Formats: sequence, structure tokens, C-alpha cells
Amino acid sequence: MKKEKEDKALRKAVLDLPEHAPPAGMWDDIASDLETRVSPEKKTGFVWLKYAAVFALVISAGLLGYNSIYSGSDISFDEELSDLDSKIEMVQVADSGFELFLEEECTGYREVCEMPEFKTLITQLTQVEAEVTNIANMIETTGFDEFLYKAKTKADQETVRIKKELVKLLRG
Repeated sequence: MKKEKEDKALRKAVLDLPEHAPPAGMWDDIASDLETRVSPEKKTGFVWLKYAAVFALVISAGLLGYNSIYSGSDISFDEELSDLDSKIEMVQVADSGFELFLEEECTGYREVCEMPEFKTLITQLTQVEAEVTNIANMIETTGFDEFLYKAKTKADQETVRIKKELVKLLRG
């Protein structure tokens, strides 16, 4: 009942509202305004250009950061090669020292030196050292080759592994 009273009061208030007529030329003005306005065209090319610029900026910043991190060396290529040659000479000196070590350890009769495992490791060491020598000769004749240096590094690592195994057997 209360709602009905409120509804009646609302209807009466709406009916009592004065009616205002719009000015005479208002609809004509609106129609002419709509005709003269140009609808804004979407500029999709410009949006893609923004994305491309942001992408290029990100890539450039990444490359700049990468180069600043990994190109901080002032050592020339020749200096690197001479440094590598000096390291090779040190390894050769160490190799001769290891041969003397083996001779001293195996002088007289030592059971370890007669074991099949020990002899197998000596054979493997001889083969790997021959491989290292061959690769070093190829590097010397052909000049710098990244793959030859990688192969030599792997062979050197194998030589070290075998020598460690030999020392473990001797020190047992």
C-alpha cells in the first residue's frame, strides 16, 4: 500500500512537470553538425610503428648491454695466442715431470705398476698425448681454428683425467 501511494505521488509529480519545447532550429543544427563532422580514422599503422620502435629500442639496449659485458677485454688476438703458447709450454714441462714421477714410482717392483688397470691407463695416456700432439701440429700448420682449439682442450682435459687416475692407483 505504501508503494502504491509513492507510485501515485511520483506519477502526479511527473504529470505536473512543465513541458518545454526545444528551440525551433535545434534539430536542423544537430543534423548539419553530424554531416559536417568527419569521423576519426583509426591510425593502425601508427600504432604498429610505436610497437616496432619499442621493440627496436629493447633489442638495441640488450645488444649494448651484452657487448659491454662480454667485450671488456683489451687483449689483442696475438696476445691471446702468445698466452696460449706459453700455457702449452708449461703443460709440456709438467708432462715431462709426470713421466719422471711415473719412472720413480715404478722403479723396482711395484704391484700397482703391473696391474692391468694401470697398464690400460698408460696406454690410454699415450694415445691421448699423441692426439694432443697431432692437434697441436695441425694448429701450428693451419693457424687459428676454433674447433681445433676446442678439440685440443678436450684432449688435454682427458690427459689430466687419466693422470689423476694413475696417481690414485699409485697412492692407493
